[in-house]
Amino acid sequence: RIAIFDYEGNLLATISNLDDPEGVFALNHLQYPGPSQASVYIANTDDNIVTVYTSALTPTFSIRGLDDPRAVYADRKGYIYVSDTNHNKIKRYNRYGELLMQYSGSCTTSLDKPVGICLDNNGNLWIADEENDRIVKIGAPTVDETMAMRMFSLPKAAPSIKDAYAFPVPFKPNSGLGHTAISFKLYSTSNILLRIYNIAGELVFEQAGITVDPYIWSVINNWNEPVASGVYIYFLTDDTKERKIGKIMIIR
Repeated sequence: RIAIFDYEGNLLATISNLDDPEGVFALNHLQYPGPSQASVYIANTDDNIVTVYTSALTPTFSIRGLDDPRAVYADRKGYIYVSDTNHNKIKRYNRYGELLMQYSGSCTTSLDKPVGICLDNNGNLWIADEENDRIVKIGAPTVDETMAMRMFSLPKAAPSIKDAYAFPVPFKPNSGLGHTAISFKLYSTSNILLRIYNIAGELVFEQAGITVDPYIWSVINNWNEPVASGVYIYFLTDDTKERKIGKIMIIR
């Protein structure tokens, strides 16, 4: 969970239903038009998402397709920076969660498990590049963002099954949130195999030959029974033999 305290150490609120959150950031950022607005950004690390909350702690949207995001940062214009640690990239999004740019290192030394990020008062981006035992500084963009375009590389490869994710997670059908099924965004339609296991490693559900994207799972097992509350592991692969392993949580 995330716990929020006042300056005297008094607990004000908590954000629960998270899975090993390792990064949190809060900011009053500018609105165009309108006054500034407070947002809370949480890197929900083991769920592989970053979620943005209002000052009232209401979730507004989530950034998905990440792998072990360790840190999140935002600037006053609403741009969001995420350390996508296991993808070895720093990603920059607009205020709506749309990917704008990503940085994977220099031509000589790529990032290796970037874990921490921050911006200084001059707009320079600082990266803790863990496995390379170094701190990387990226200069602030010029007015026309020429520097930003040089330092960040536009996404080169189309998303694939390796970028697949499940939503909504956690799945809470009795929460009043309208959860009726879990969707898998696959980025592929090439005879996908989906397997879902419980935490003991027992096969709960299997579907082969999937050719639709997204695939809608009714949260039932192979015997058409509702799947009980708990943590489950999903496995995805397709004709390319690439694969994705992820985690989902069901709370009934």
